[in-house]
Amino acid sequence: MSIDLSILSATERGVFNLYGHGMNREEIAARLFRDTKTIDCHTSSIRKKLGARHLPQLIFIATLEVQRETAASVFPESAPRRAS
Repeated sequence: MSIDLSILSATERGVFNLYGHGMNREEIAARLFRDTKTIDCHTSSIRKKLGARHLPQLIFIATLEVQRETAASVFPESAPRRAS
């Protein structure tokens, strides 16, 4: 399962990524120098765009995406072979 994160704004992608790394909204707000209410607004927008019904589902999706990206960087797919 791959998620098209291009539908998210740069800030939303950052918030999504921080959720995937296990941060809560207070930690995200502190990291991004924003109010927690601002993070709540970004979270709501991310949920709507990705179709997550509630915050735990969004965090689950974000965690899977971070794990997928990490695995892809550790075990890169071999380049397709060209026909000789």
